[in-house]
Amino acid sequence: SRTFQNDGVIRACIPCTSNCGSCTKEGCIACDDGFYFNEYDKNCYNPGKCPYRFYNYDDNQQKVCRPCTTNCGICSNSNECDECDKDFYFHQADKQCYAAGNCPTDFYSKNGVKKTCEPCRSNCAKCTNNLDCLKCGNNYLLNSLNKTCHFQTCPDSFYASVSEDNVDLCMPCKPNCEICTEENSCIECAPNFFWSNASNECVED
Repeated sequence: SRTFQNDGVIRACIPCTSNCGSCTKEGCIACDDGFYFNEYDKNCYNPGKCPYRFYNYDDNQQKVCRPCTTNCGICSNSNECDECDKDFYFHQADKQCYAAGNCPTDFYSKNGVKKTCEPCRSNCAKCTNNLDCLKCGNNYLLNSLNKTCHFQTCPDSFYASVSEDNVDLCMPCKPNCEICTEENSCIECAPNFFWSNASNECVED
């Protein structure tokens, strides 16, 4: 019915909302042909006009507005997002939306015209931008100076260490030391330098 019965003091038939073919006092329960029903607000929508955070779904038996995936504002199905809600970051690979700082491993939250999850630099598992790595992937060590990742071993003038938060690091040797295994010793100083136990550093000949 296009009307419902008002059970108030005066009993009357009240018209349904626009484009609704059948309704009760709680709202619409079936739309006119060609319109999409939203069970959340009990309204009917034109094709392609479901409200924000919903998409048009049509299985040839029913036309409904279905909710997008979590934190998604615009979508065309329930599994993938096209545009995230405000303050959430879009990840192109899985078409999902993430809170700031919660992008998947190997990605960081980037602010711009659109908020997106962007890849860290090569072999980096955790970062805040595409230049500075915070933690490298398996079998890689993080250079504490330039924030790059080294495979299994550190470059000359660096030694392997582990930070308090369990990050594998390459830490710099003392000045003019080319090979070391810890901060306060040197295996080989640079040319024209030698290790002084007295000053605990490489000094000139």
